[in-house]
Amino acid sequence: MKSAFVALAVAVAISFFSETSAQNGRARRCESIQALLSSGVAAVFNGWCLDSQGNDQNTGVRQLSGRYKTAEDCLKACKKHGGTGCEFHDSIYNNCGVHTKDVASGSGNNGYVCFVYPK
Repeated sequence: MKSAFVALAVAVAISFFSETSAQNGRARRCESIQALLSSGVAAVFNGWCLDSQGNDQNTGVRQLSGRYKTAEDCLKACKKHGGTGCEFHDSIYNNCGVHTKDVASGSGNNGYVCFVYPK
């Protein structure tokens, strides 16, 4: 079951980075999805982070200062702060936030990526 979940998470992440790259013309590719998954990330989802009930998780989000060029840069910054997950918004501001409450999946919306940490 775990390997099927990881395979699905990898497929979703690859889809996100391909769509984002096609949308804005900037290369937003993971250096290695497998490296992300083996570096303490349980799953990568397209979309903003959702809690285990499927609701947009806005409680306990700490926005990090600065601008992040890639989701990977955001994840590296988030990992320094601990938490339960990390959310990157690919916009003109390139927002990055650390989640400290329940994070289980992503919304599926383009322009966002949600990294879920192992429980």
